[in-house]
Amino acid sequence: MFTTVHDAFWQAAKAAHGDAEGTRALVEVLLLHRRMPAAAVLAGIAVTLQAGSTSPDLVAIEARKADSAAVGAAPDPPAGDNTPTEPLDAAGDPPAAEGGATVLTLPVRRSLPADTRPMPSVAVYDRLLSRTPKGTA
Repeated sequence: MFTTVHDAFWQAAKAAHGDAEGTRALVEVLLLHRRMPAAAVLAGIAVTLQAGSTSPDLVAIEARKADSAAVGAAPDPPAGDNTPTEPLDAAGDPPAAEGGATVLTLPVRRSLPADTRPMPSVAVYDRLLSRTPKGTA
């Protein structure tokens, strides 16, 4: 069944990659339904959209996570995980806001800590450039 979550993914993919590539991305996601439960694929789509991505590979990864969490094979996700917290309705859609609009909120992203490592040096490779190759001198 083609839900509003599928349509939201398709619209986002077409906006990001154009009609042809966006439709290809949707087809790759739809093919996941052949080997995964629908609820897991829908959860994967929702998490991917919340992350601001339209990658079918990311949908597959998140769907696998949702599927393994559903059967209890995986531990609870960490506190900063982007998995959807609201349940899906009978059609497999996230709950609708007033006016029938589907609300997909973006997670709050924490900034990364400052990188204190020193810059790498390429001095060792510069010595290779000063050598003359064999048979040229």
